[in-house]
Amino acid sequence: MKLKLCPENGKKIAAALATVNGGSHTHTFTMGSQISQEIAEEAESRLRKFGLCNSKRRGAIVIGQSGSILPSSYGYPARTTTVTLYRGVRDWFITDISESSLYPKTRPVFRIGLHEYQIESAQESMRAALGIADISAS
Repeated sequence: MKLKLCPENGKKIAAALATVNGGSHTHTFTMGSQISQEIAEEAESRLRKFGLCNSKRRGAIVIGQSGSILPSSYGYPARTTTVTLYRGVRDWFITDISESSLYPKTRPVFRIGLHEYQIESAQESMRAALGIADISAS
């Protein structure tokens, strides 16, 4: 699966989510706009904070789970949706949608995967921002 995360694909994304979610709606993603707001925008914000310019964001992957921390009074796990997004040149693409569970008092999954060159670029940006010099070469 590879669906561009955009309003034009809203119906296709909603149909894919409905297939995975079945009858569950409370703690699941049901629309592409939710994924865009809760996962893609947060991922962009973090990539920006890492100091990655737009050209170096391509290829980043983010795995995000719907829902929020459940109170301990929940006696059972809530059915949620987990999506995997891939960062293209300018846009995010949904590459996987799966059913998942969120247990009481746990945070929804949010993980960013970067390639080695992206990690090195982020480290260089952090060193420059913090004024850290590499003294191992001396």
